[in-house]
Amino acid sequence: MEQHTFSITEALQFGWRLFKQYIGLLVGASLFVIAVSAAFGWLSEDGNGLAELLISLVGTLVQWWLYVGLISIGLMLHNGDRPQFSDLFNDNWRMFGNYVVGTVLYSLIALAGFILLIVPGVIWSIKYHYYAYLIVEKNMKPIEALKESGRITMGNKWKILGFFFVIGLMNFVGVLALGIGLLVTLPVTLIASVYVYKQLSCTPAAVVADPTPAVETSATQTPELNSEKKPVE
Repeated sequence: MEQHTFSITEALQFGWRLFKQYIGLLVGASLFVIAVSAAFGWLSEDGNGLAELLISLVGTLVQWWLYVGLISIGLMLHNGDRPQFSDLFNDNWRMFGNYVVGTVLYSLIALAGFILLIVPGVIWSIKYHYYAYLIVEKNMKPIEALKESGRITMGNKWKILGFFFVIGLMNFVGVLALGIGLLVTLPVTLIASVYVYKQLSCTPAAVVADPTPAVETSATQTPELNSEKKPVE
């Protein structure tokens, strides 16, 4: 079975390049997600008993919904499309049920690994991590997505662990920068994560389209050039 790998440096460079090009969209989407998460956290603190539990449950589901939207935006950027802020919500309903089931299964698998020993928990967390990307991009069923994630991560677990460490450190620094740094590190690491997923699944990044009009090709100039060339008598 052919295995594919990736470069951590190239992933981060790709994330930074697209962040600079779509800074307004990505900062706005990240700010919205952070604000919603903070709002539900604040509401749950003011509740008690059943009310607190319900608020926490609704907040978790809303955050999952928005995370699906973020992945969708990241995939669109990788493919060379031009997403809008509305893409944070547009098609989430189509795969949200599968995402919820997949997330519950993934969490149970990781929890079982950590209960047995720390090492299996880490390995299984890495092995099945890309289930969400497969559900969002290919609308896979949860079990199918978990199996496919296990296949594409084969032989790359140490490198993926290193990548997780790097992006985790970046987001930690973003938190230390009064939280404002997350508006940069979150989108950059999101796009970098999409890049890694696509490399593992053998899908190269599309060349980002240049917004300036393309120069006319030589084909459009051929008649004029030909008119200047006369056959030698």
